[in-house]
Amino acid sequence: MNRLTIRTKARRKLDETSPKFWTDDDLNDYLDEGIKHYWQWMIDAVHPATLKETSSLTVTANSPAVPLPADYYKTKMLERILTDGTTDPLDFFERSEDTNPPSSSTGDDYRPTYRFVGDDIILEGPPIFSSTSFLKLTYMFIPDDMTDDTSTPPSILGTMFPNMLIQYIVVAAKEKEESLDPGGADLGPIKRKLMEMEEKFKSTIETETLQRQYVEPFSTDDGE
Repeated sequence: MNRLTIRTKARRKLDETSPKFWTDDDLNDYLDEGIKHYWQWMIDAVHPATLKETSSLTVTANSPAVPLPADYYKTKMLERILTDGTTDPLDFFERSEDTNPPSSSTGDDYRPTYRFVGDDIILEGPPIFSSTSFLKLTYMFIPDDMTDDTSTPPSILGTMFPNMLIQYIVVAAKEKEESLDPGGADLGPIKRKLMEMEEKFKSTIETETLQRQYVEPFSTDDGE
């Protein structure tokens, strides 16, 4: 279900099939807000749909900084890709620890610790070589705002729970109406319906999360 379809269905519920009180931009903004709102629930539950993997992180000789992906939110695991194609998890550098970077080398013995500064991974002990596909990063991502009416939400939201997104838009729109005309919108029934949808959504993401086994927990400092 794309943005146009979602917005059209929301307008029918609002009994405003063409823009009058609520502009298309208003409803588009509510939809983007709803996606990020529910995506945060999934991140909190460590739902597998929020995870991505990339093995194309490149290191540059004598540079400790490795740029993070544009949609990066939080690290699940960072691994060194070894010459035989296997991987080895790297250790996160805790702020409370003294800096003790490993000696750099060009072989598989090079196992730096890492930390985060801004939008970069910082390797403690810069590499003395350049390499593509040197690091494998498993991370949680944040979906981009939808750019046009053909855009679709992330599949678990757009395929399994599109009606929840529609109801979120309706509630947000009615809350705007209520703020401008107190008592003019009856929010109780539509909020209760949204809460029922949200409970079903929570149950689904919790069940699917329990079905996935994780290799190691997040560090308390990861992604900060």
